Amino acid sequence: MTSDVYGVGVLWRAVGAVLLVLCGASGIPFGAWVIAKSRLPSWMKGIWKWPLGNNISPEVANLQGWASALVGAGSLVLLIPLLLLPTRDAVSRVGLVVAVLFVLVGLVAYVRSIVVSYRSTAEPADSTPTLIMPRQTQLTVGLVAGLAAGALLAASVVDAFPGPSDTSGGAVTSQANGLHWTDVKVGSGAATADGKLLTVRYTLWLGDGTRIDSSADHDQPFTFTLGKGEVIKGLDEGVVGMRVGGIRWLTVPPDLAYGAGGETNPSGPSIPPNSTLIFVIELLSVST
Repeated sequence: MTSDVYGVGVLWRAVGAVLLVLCGASGIPFGAWVIAKSRLPSWMKGIWKWPLGNNISPEVANLQGWASALVGAGSLVLLIPLLLLPTRDAVSRVGLVVAVLFVLVGLVAYVRSIVVSYRSTAEPADSTPTLIMPRQTQLTVGLVAGLAAGALLAASVVDAFPGPSDTSGGAVTSQANGLHWTDVKVGSGAATADGKLLTVRYTLWLGDGTRIDSSADHDQPFTFTLGKGEVIKGLDEGVVGMRVGGIRWLTVPPDLAYGAGGETNPSGPSIPPNSTLIFVIELLSVST
């Protein structure tokens, strides 16, 4: 199921956070040192220097420094939306946009440093520079430009994939008992009703983003009779009003889920006591 991509567990978020911190902690100090010295360190030879040319001028060094510092800063800013998953509020979106801008500007600086490094040092300052760039370096420049374009595209379509607490698909409907949902896609088929047999696809998360279960894990949709107590109360109430073909993001408070007792699952992640649950429900059919 497409929405499974949002089942980002705590472990993977922690791994991602560590990698981003390492990138920021190495990139920013390195970039600041290069900018301050206006030269590349002596150990940047051979493969560490590729794809730069032989003209390692102060301008090239400064561009390399800014590229490193900006990408490092973008990595640290990216921690904000990562750590806030599965919540995708205004803070997450602003953090993502700022991180992408940092990375894009850093990539531009990096590509510029490569181009400048192939200018002939023997040419007068007011002459048109001659660029002699090996094929592999041309490939690298094209790859970096493609990555920049891809990052921009990813930022522009991020709202097309709503997270568990996203409201981009429609207005939030809230109940007095704490149940609330967003209809990401409104169906056009038969409507749910008490006593009807519903067939759904679903994915379930804890409120902290831990993925618990999905019908995709069982290679078949899930069926239950509405209003008969065959599922938790929050799910029984949360699909009321749906039509076949609809997709709903549903937040279930602990009192309408497993409450203070939680739920032990011997074959997968268990549900701790007093856990808020987040479902994505796709209604496939309604029958008698």
